[in-house]
Amino acid sequence: MVRETKESCFDEFVVAREQLENLIGELRSESARILEHGEVESLISREGKELLRRLMQGYLDQRTAAEERYEGEVPLVFRLPKVDFMLPVFPDVAR
Repeated sequence: MVRETKESCFDEFVVAREQLENLIGELRSESARILEHGEVESLISREGKELLRRLMQGYLDQRTAAEERYEGEVPLVFRLPKVDFMLPVFPDVAR
């Protein structure tokens, strides 16, 4: 896999990293220490779904940008539309 450097591309995943850092910050906070395990699980589930949504959006943005660089050439993959908002559906984890 070829990796692009920070200088050569816009970082499509910056909002996902921010979401992860925010979630870690919440889990490290004083207020999180008094939460019941079920409440922590709900927090991680809710904020984790948002993290996954942002990761997917970053991936789609990255793919769109790459495809735009090759505009006019025969695409090797199907063109995906740019998606500004996406609601993922993940099955609930059995307890």
